[in-house]
Amino acid sequence: MDEIHGFLHYSYYPNSDECSVPETIIDASAHDPLTSSLVERGEKALQKSVEANFERESFPENATHTLLLSGGLDSRTVLALLLDQVGPDQIAVGSYGVPGAFDYELAQEVAKKAGVTSYRYDLRPQHFEWSYEKLLDYARTLPHPTRIFEAYINHYARTQVAQNCAGATVQWSGWLGETTAGSHHSHYLPNEFGWDAHCGQFARWNNATTVDLTPIGFDPRTSLPEEPPAGRSDLNYGEQLDYAVRQQCFIKPFVNPSDCFSPFLDEKWLQFILPLPRRLRVNRRLFKKIVRRAWPRLFALPTETNDGLPLKKDTLPGRTSHLFGRVRRKLQREIPFLSTYRKVQYFDFSTALRTENSFRGLVGSLLARLDHRPVVSWIDVDRLWRAHQDGMDLNLDLRILAGLELCLEACE
Repeated sequence: MDEIHGFLHYSYYPNSDECSVPETIIDASAHDPLTSSLVERGEKALQKSVEANFERESFPENATHTLLLSGGLDSRTVLALLLDQVGPDQIAVGSYGVPGAFDYELAQEVAKKAGVTSYRYDLRPQHFEWSYEKLLDYARTLPHPTRIFEAYINHYARTQVAQNCAGATVQWSGWLGETTAGSHHSHYLPNEFGWDAHCGQFARWNNATTVDLTPIGFDPRTSLPEEPPAGRSDLNYGEQLDYAVRQQCFIKPFVNPSDCFSPFLDEKWLQFILPLPRRLRVNRRLFKKIVRRAWPRLFALPTETNDGLPLKKDTLPGRTSHLFGRVRRKLQREIPFLSTYRKVQYFDFSTALRTENSFRGLVGSLLARLDHRPVVSWIDVDRLWRAHQDGMDLNLDLRILAGLELCLEACE
């Protein structure tokens, strides 16, 4: 029940047995920062990180290197690094989403510019097969509950790309890219606030449900480590929780299974980026400068990170585009529906759960079976389903509950 309660709050289980900060991160954080020629040093650190993987692993010479490519920065950086090592004919990328969305459209634009083989998977329910048997088989491979539908999509796309390649394949991911670069720094408190305050902040940040699915009296901090997992490190407590809990228990199973390689986990990159002051890492400020300088051809293209605009802003067209982007982002904050469709990840779960299709049918049947179990007796599952049909957006809440039922059935 503790595992279920933790899952209902976080949408993944913060397994204390797996909550540890990788040693490479702990060691790198203790290095003295080098503050001169930062952009050049950062470029070399990234290049050496992927080179180290090639030297250490001795990949087959004719292997195809595969990667899931999104509209963001991390996977694009990994693609650029791979192109420095092998030709485009030895790289195959996969992308998924729905037509019109950034992840679906921009990934294809980047793949075309890079000249690599690309596969796209349209996730609209009328185009994507939602099979209970396949989802159940996948759930049986998971050690703990997670956002199973999103996890399955990643698993499906990754395996499909590999199966489309003849001969040996090497799988890559951009895991830890945005975190090490500093994308999450705005979520962290200063260490002076203490460990308990950081756990409370982390619990709030990692809960996106519309209603509280946990029983009265449940404290989500009890699912977290009792003390900082990297006791001998100067890492910010919030950053430790991010690496030890969110990344290890939630993100890694999605994007970086055991047979995947990520250059962002190599010590060359970590020793460069982690000791740097917060002002250089917040919002990935320095990282963006590095990739723009290192691979101008790929990073002159639009990116989801900048709301569909290029990162470059030091030319007249770039400055105009950047100014337009700032105005548009302000409007989007005030009128959210302006950007909803373009920024949708995976597909529009909310609408799909109100429309007759295989995904709605699968989720509905899982919820009906969960409603007959005693494990969530404090939740009126049918009432949540009806509230969503009537217009209240409970799509994540319903997906978490349906995922719980699927994981329970996988254990039976």
